[in-house]
Amino acid sequence: MPVDFVRIPPRAKVPEVSRPSILVWALLLCLMLGAGASLTIFAWPAGKPTNTAGFWFRAAVLPVLMWGLLLACRFAWTYVRVNAALATNRTADDIEKQRHDLYARQTEVCEWLLNELMRDLAPRFFNFPGECQFQIYGPSRRMNSAVERYSQLRGLL
Repeated sequence: MPVDFVRIPPRAKVPEVSRPSILVWALLLCLMLGAGASLTIFAWPAGKPTNTAGFWFRAAVLPVLMWGLLLACRFAWTYVRVNAALATNRTADDIEKQRHDLYARQTEVCEWLLNELMRDLAPRFFNFPGECQFQIYGPSRRMNSAVERYSQLRGLL
């Protein structure tokens, strides 16, 4: 039986992972440091001293933390895009393998039926000297006994 390829989702194109530009991210760091320092200086109350940890945290550390957060978000976004495409492709491969296994099982039953018919009927009608063996899909599995044949056929129907 043919495999129903309509049920298999299309494979996704895995995006290229590009390294972040050092020049762009260094420029962004400088801009954020300048903006953070200038906003801290202009927004700082006139009577408060500037040699405190709160002033320097707002002027220097907070812009660096914000820049690091932007860089981490960029890396996370790239990671999610690549892994989403890989997961889609893995799912498509699993569904395709499942479809092939399902239809291979059905063809094994047809193969077994044809082999039984040819073994019993072909020598009567065609005068074949030996035993005939059909292989429809892949290597043939030989079913040893009538009980095994019956249990395998009953499990498929």
